[in-house]
Amino acid sequence: MSEYLKQARLRAMIKPYESETVLFEEGEESRDLYILVGGRLKISKDKVTIGFIDQAGSYVGEMSALLGMPRTATVTTASQCELIRVGPEQTDKFFHTSPELTLKLAKILAERLRDTTDRLLEAQQEKKM
Repeated sequence: MSEYLKQARLRAMIKPYESETVLFEEGEESRDLYILVGGRLKISKDKVTIGFIDQAGSYVGEMSALLGMPRTATVTTASQCELIRVGPEQTDKFFHTSPELTLKLAKILAERLRDTTDRLLEAQQEKKM
């Protein structure tokens, strides 16, 4: 378990989820943010599995939670999981009182932006050929 997930306040927020539990569906308007403590999550888009997440401390649902936009994918537990669910009414307070988690999310979002930029550049270069 990640060091910051060992904090008593966060441990109290950990809840178990059975395998095949849908956390949220693509297009849904929900705003909950989830942090994976243990287990494996399946990510699907247009009912096609596009990946899995099994790294403790990973976030799912952050775009909807932070930007208020509909869900861009469906997330289902692929095994029994332990997750921290941060409801929309808790999001601001959660990040204000958890600077380590806020920094981790910022790094994750920066990495995703870098990856997206790289893929866009590659696609543009292939188009020119």
